[in-house]
Amino acid sequence: MNSLILAAGTGTRLRPITNDIPKCLVKIGNKSLLDWQLENLKKAGIKNINIVTGYKQDKIIKDREIKFNKIYFNKSYNSTNMVKSLLLAKDLFYTDLLISYSDIIYKTEIVNLLLESKHKNAIIIDIDWYKLWSKRFKEPLDDAETLSFDKNFNLLNIGKKTRNINDIMGQYIGLMKFDNNTLGFLNNLDIENKIKNNLFMTDLIRIFLKNNIEIKVLPIKRGWLEVDSLSDLTLYNEEIKRQRNENVFSIFN
Repeated sequence: MNSLILAAGTGTRLRPITNDIPKCLVKIGNKSLLDWQLENLKKAGIKNINIVTGYKQDKIIKDREIKFNKIYFNKSYNSTNMVKSLLLAKDLFYTDLLISYSDIIYKTEIVNLLLESKHKNAIIIDIDWYKLWSKRFKEPLDDAETLSFDKNFNLLNIGKKTRNINDIMGQYIGLMKFDNNTLGFLNNLDIENKIKNNLFMTDLIRIFLKNNIEIKVLPIKRGWLEVDSLSDLTLYNEEIKRQRNENVFSIFN
C-alpha cells in the first residue's frame, strides 16, 4: 500500500516556532512530528511513503529526501487546503492509499489497524477523545466536530461544529485509507476548481458519503496526539518531562 503525508500548511498557530520550520518539524519529546510518523509507518511495513510539501519545503526534504518515494509541491499552499494537496498526488490513485495529516503522531498499532482492515475505505476515530480534548481546551466542544456511525460501523456524519456532545461518537484523527475506485471518483469529481482547492478532508469525506461511497470507522482509545497550537506543544512536552518518559503515546491514556 502507498502512503501519503499531507504537509503543505504553514502552521500559523504554532508561531513563532513555525517562522523558520514547517509544522511537521515541530518536536514532541525527542523527535519531530514527521520523524515520529516516518518511524511508525516503516515499523508497520509501509515502504512507499510519499509527501506533499508546501511551506518551508526545503526544511522538510533536507536530510530526509531519501526517505520518500515521491515529493509533491503545493505551490499554492497559502491559498488552498488539503484536498488540493491530495490531488497533486493523483498518480498514486491506482492502488489503495493510506493518507495522514502531518500534525499528528500515532502508534504503529494504529497504522496496522488500517492495513489489516478488509474494508475498502476506513478512517481512524478515537472514541476516548474527550480525555485528551479536556486537557487541550478549557471548553472541549469549542474544537470538537460531529461524528456518528451506525451499528455496523458505517460512517454517517462528520466534520460539523456542535454544542451537543451526543453528536460526537468519536473524533476523526486525520489518518485514513481509500481504495483506488474511491480515489478515482475523486479524480473525476465534477466540482469547480475554486471549490475543490478549498476543500478540507472532512468536506471530501462528506461528498463521498453523499455519493453513497461506504466508509467504515475503526475505533481506537487514545494512542495518538495532535499538535495544533503552542499550548498543545507545551502541554505534551511538560507532561513528558513530568513523567520522565519519552513514550509520548502513554501520556493522557
